[in-house]
Amino acid sequence: MRASADLATERAAHARDNTRSAEAAAAAAAVATQAASQAVATQSRQAQQLSQLDAQLTKERANHETENARLRADLAAGTRRVRLSATSCAAAAHTGGGGMPDSPAAGAVGDDSAASAELDPATAAALAGIVVDGDRAIAQLRYLQAYVCTVRPQTADCPAGHAADSTQ
Repeated sequence: MRASADLATERAAHARDNTRSAEAAAAAAAVATQAASQAVATQSRQAQQLSQLDAQLTKERANHETENARLRADLAAGTRRVRLSATSCAAAAHTGGGGMPDSPAAGAVGDDSAASAELDPATAAALAGIVVDGDRAIAQLRYLQAYVCTVRPQTADCPAGHAADSTQ
């Protein structure tokens, strides 16, 4: 009888262990399911933020390209001009092409202002192209920074809060 009692006690302990193991496994499964749901929600939110970021960048790029194409065309046609302050214009003076005098005072209007020079249309258009390339690179850098802050908001120098709002 004693062996039977020990066997029954052992079976009860085994059943309790099985129940505890099942409860622990169910709790772990619930935690894993919740973590997976949160990961899917985070991924979905980030995908939406990145989609908005892409749409914003595409719209801004199209606007800038249109504006820059118009500026370059105006510069090339001479309807817009680029003027610079100049202290001397030795190359034009040496060619006899009606350039500015070498002395800044001689080219001044009388109010002690510096003389100015006007860039020819092709040079002005080329200069505008360089500026456009720089602006484009800056916009791409800002986009990449916003992308990193959207995907990994804990990155140093990312603003707190909604990362996709940082595309200024």
